[in-house]
Amino acid sequence: MGGKGSGGYPKIDPQKEAEALMAFIEKEDSINLKDFCFEQKHLPAELSRLAKEDSNFAQVLQLAKLKLASRREKLAGKKDGIDASIVRMTHPLHDPELREWILEKKRTERGGTRDDPYVIKLIKHVID
Repeated sequence: MGGKGSGGYPKIDPQKEAEALMAFIEKEDSINLKDFCFEQKHLPAELSRLAKEDSNFAQVLQLAKLKLASRREKLAGKKDGIDASIVRMTHPLHDPELREWILEKKRTERGGTRDDPYVIKLIKHVID
C-alpha cells in the first residue's frame, strides 16, 4: 500500500495485489474473496476499482473468482463439505456465463428485453 490513490482510496500496487491474490487462492481453505479482503485490510469494492484501473489485475481477479467458485462447487459435493445452497446462491456472481444464462432465462420467461424493469432490478440484485 502507500499514499492515497484516486477518490481517497489507499493506493494499492496492482502487481503486488495480483500476486497476493494468486497466493491466496492457492491455499486449499480459501473459498471466498471476503477473507482475502480481510487479510489485506481493504473493502471488496477496492478489488473492483483496481480491476477497472488495471487489466492484468482484472484478469487475475476473474481467475480467482472462478477458482474459488470451483472449489466451493467441489466442497458442496462432498459429504462433509459446504451447504450446496451457498453455491447455488453465489455461483452466478462468479460465473459470467451462468449469470447471462440466468438473465436470459428470466427474460424469455417474461417475454422481456434487457430494458425490462424486472431484468434491470434482477441484474442489480445479482451484482450487489
